[in-house]
Amino acid sequence: MQDSGSPADSAVTALAPMIWGSTYLVTTQLLPPDRPLLASVVRALPAGLVLVLFGRVLPRSSARSSR
Repeated sequence: MQDSGSPADSAVTALAPMIWGSTYLVTTQLLPPDRPLLASVVRALPAGLVLVLFGRVLPRSSARSSR
């Protein structure tokens, strides 16, 4: 049998569906129903910002000086 991982792994794995579910709750309960673009932005923007913050890697210069 394989080890099922640590409780921290399970907690991190459960975090994504909980966050996504909370954004769904906000969009269905708190936003006006006649504004689908606003609902889409409010639902996707937090996840996009988190991805940009953690996934952004600045490019390194590959050009070396030939002097």
